[in-house]
Parts: sequence; structure tokens; C-alpha cells
Amino acid sequence: MKEFQWSRIKYGDRVVPQIGAKNVIIQNVNNGKVVKITKEAFDTIDAMIHAGWSVEEVLNQCETGKDKEYLLENLAYLAENEVVRDINDFSEYQEMPIRIDWDITNRCNLKCKHCCVSADFQNHDLEQEALLEVAEKIVSLNPVVIVISGGEPLVRKDFREIITTIKKKYQGKLFLMTNAVLIDGEMARFIAENFSSVSVSLDGVDEETCSTIRGKGVYAKTIAGIRQLQEAGMTQISASMVITKTTYKYKYRFIDMCREMHIEPFLRSLSLVGRAEVKMQDMIPAEQEEIECMPIPELEKNEMEKEPEKEGAKKSGKVPTFSCGAAFRQFQIDYCGNIYPCQSLMEKELLLGNVLEIEDLNDYIRNRSFVRTKGYKTLEQYFPYNFSECRGCNKQIFCWNCIEPIYREKTKREDCSMANCALDRFWE
Repeated sequence: MKEFQWSRIKYGDRVVPQIGAKNVIIQNVNNGKVVKITKEAFDTIDAMIHAGWSVEEVLNQCETGKDKEYLLENLAYLAENEVVRDINDFSEYQEMPIRIDWDITNRCNLKCKHCCVSADFQNHDLEQEALLEVAEKIVSLNPVVIVISGGEPLVRKDFREIITTIKKKYQGKLFLMTNAVLIDGEMARFIAENFSSVSVSLDGVDEETCSTIRGKGVYAKTIAGIRQLQEAGMTQISASMVITKTTYKYKYRFIDMCREMHIEPFLRSLSLVGRAEVKMQDMIPAEQEEIECMPIPELEKNEMEKEPEKEGAKKSGKVPTFSCGAAFRQFQIDYCGNIYPCQSLMEKELLLGNVLEIEDLNDYIRNRSFVRTKGYKTLEQYFPYNFSECRGCNKQIFCWNCIEPIYREKTKREDCSMANCALDRFWE
């Protein structure tokens, strides 16, 4: 009989069980993993954790060798997926891969109607010295990815100096988000040498469709910038289009166009924040239109993969669940150094601190000192397992995959009853 690696265990920090009549689906929100075990196995392990019993104590209560094997098998399965951890292991957030999205400017050479940060031509940016201090503190976190964005990051005259300074100390991946309008041959070569990938905002399939959102003449300049990047050797390029009443019908043309250009297509939902809150109120597609135009994985890829049936069989696989990393795996830092949960939640009431006022950013983030802020306490209310209208439901993690719509709408889904019936299949 195999021995279990830990004597006593605890749940991971954001482990959410969804309890059915015969089975329990357990989500580790921090790593996105989902597991299914029998309710019998869950009840035993859950009782052990809450009572503080050791694994050995529970094994000694098992009546047969088969029962012991069954318990150990389930414990190993939960440990493998980081649902349970050694009771003395406090490294969960120390080891967690983190992504930082950093707006190095709020200025932009365009004035797109749907801009979520209301970027404009005014200069409210940090001076270079302060900006480099922010950069140094971000690097101290050792994030797996730093996404450089704005505004339009290329409007900063010291853009190359900032990136060169970061690259001297940072070994992770740098991503760039840009409108590509300012990219010439020289800039394209610099980007190709220093960035792992580039995401370009395009929002159309030709001059007419692009100009309604981004302005006249932008389409051709953006395409030219993409071509410059490709000629410089940049292969990881994506182009995005925000889904509106006027763009949803061009979804397939946009995808085909991107593939013909050998770049990755990406469709974004329209969020009514920033300038979009004023300029795009009447441009949200009808619910059915939005569902039809967004790229949705095939149903069979989302459903729980079934293993051969046997007594106490576990099931695992990909399930559409709440795996939002806001304020856990992902943080947004704006052009003033303010920290927010993510780029979709840059609201004053969700402020988590300012980088320039924090002496040790690594400690502040990794040891989660920010959870004491008013901003985090406000955010916390909207996780589905805390949200007043959802927390009592055993399907809460299937209805949402992101906290932003819960925060914006502040109510449960309109199709909640219908979704409940459809989601019953996950307990079969």
C-alpha cells in the first residue's frame, strides 16, 4: 500500500466544493483545476480536515484494506490537483505564477470610442525616474509575464529606455499591447528583439468598419505596422476586434483575414467602462447576437471527461468554471502606479494600493498584505462563492468565469433557472 506524503492536510486557499447528491465537484480557483470525487470520499476527507485528524488516524478507522486504498487514492488525486495541501505548507502564493498588466502611459495617438481607460492626448504620466522605480518593483515580483500597455505605450519618447532597463533585470516574458500605428521599421526591430508577443487592436476588417470606432485612416496604418513587425521577425502577433452591434456580423471575415495574414484573431466583449460608458451605450449587441459571434469552444471539450466506470470512480477534465485570477494571478498597474485587481476592474473603490507608496512590492503581493485594503474587501463580495445571490447555489462556479460581470451587474444571471437545469449533467 502506498503511503500518503503528508500527515495532516488542509484545503488550498480558494477551494470551492459544489456538492451534489452522489458526487462532489471541487474547484481550485487559484489554478483553475477542477476535480470530481464521490460524496462519500468527500465527506470523509472534509471531516478529517475540519476535525484536524491526521491521515493515519483516519486510515486506522478504515475497516478493510480496500477502504484504505480508496481513501489514499482520493487523497493523492486531490493533492495532485492542489485541492489539498500539507497543513504546514504556506507557499501557495509564494509560488503562484503572476501576470502584471502595466499601463506605462494614459496618452494615446488615437481616441477610440470604446477605450476602457479613456486614453487621450493629455500628459498625466509619471516622470521617467518614478516610472523606472515602478518598473524595478514590478520586476522584484518575478512575474511570469509583464504586459506593457497604455494608452498607447509607443507615445512615450523614453519607451525604448524603459524596456531596455526592464530587460536588464527581468528574465520572464514581455508582451506588448499597441495600436501599431507608430511602428516603423526601426521600432519593429526593437520590439521583435525585446518582446515575446504583440497584441494589436484593429476592430474591423477594412477602412469602413475600423474607422467607425478608431477613426479615419487608422486601418491602413495598423496593417502597415503589423507588416513591419512581421518583416522584423516577430511571429507571435494577435489582432483583436471588440464585438459591437456593427462588428459582430464581421466575425468570420475578421478571423479569415487574420489567418490569411498569419496572425492570431482575438474577439473581445465590449465593456461599458471608460470612454465606452459614454460613447458606446447603444452599441452592446443583443444577448443572442453576442453569443453567436463570440468564439465558444465545442461543448464536448468543456464537459467533464468520463473515465471508465468503476466503484468510486473519479472524474476530471475541462469544465467551464469560475477561474478568475483577478487580485490573485493577475494585477493591473496604471500610469500613476495604482494597483487594481485586473484591467477590467480599474475602479476607484477597488484600489489595492500604489506601487510608489509600497516599500516591498514582492512582500505586499506575495504575502497578500493588500487584502486589508478597502478595495480588496469590496472586491471580495463579488466572488460567486461570496456573492449574496449565488453563494448558496451548488452550481455557482459554473455560471460565471469572471468576476467583472458580477461586479457590474450586481445580480445573478437572468437565465439562472435555465442554467441550473443544464448544469445538472455535471453530477451524473
